[in-house]
Amino acid sequence: MRETWYYESHMHDLTAGEPDLPSGRYLHRYIYKANSPDYPVDIGVGEHGWKPSIHMPREAARLFLTVKDIQVERLQDITEEDVIAEGIKNVFKHHAHHDGCTGIAITANHKGQFRDLWDSINKKRGYGWDVNPWVWVVKFDRVNVA
Repeated sequence: MRETWYYESHMHDLTAGEPDLPSGRYLHRYIYKANSPDYPVDIGVGEHGWKPSIHMPREAARLFLTVKDIQVERLQDITEEDVIAEGIKNVFKHHAHHDGCTGIAITANHKGQFRDLWDSINKKRGYGWDVNPWVWVVKFDRVNVA
């Protein structure tokens, strides 16, 4: 899996307990925007700024996937199980009881939540839920790398 990244290479004062770095007193490491969105990538040596995922070298990858199956289907054919596998979770909504007490209800309309998320990303581009576009369905396994 590729992700937004930055390769850090700069002078580093070794502190007590740190292992010696193979390159001497230089620190070399990959920083991942998913973990450190506020990391100051505008300092150091070389090119600055986050690098797009498309340019991520294989050696920087932390997650590998093996594709098990690929098929094409209409967007609205997605199942409730598939929507949950896409990451949609229960939404908690506050509601008022008749006695004035406020409670929390679980809304389990996963497909409706998926539809709203889909439209927020794709509707402006002409691929909204109501268009019911053809989509790729990719099933995969995570590969553990030692």
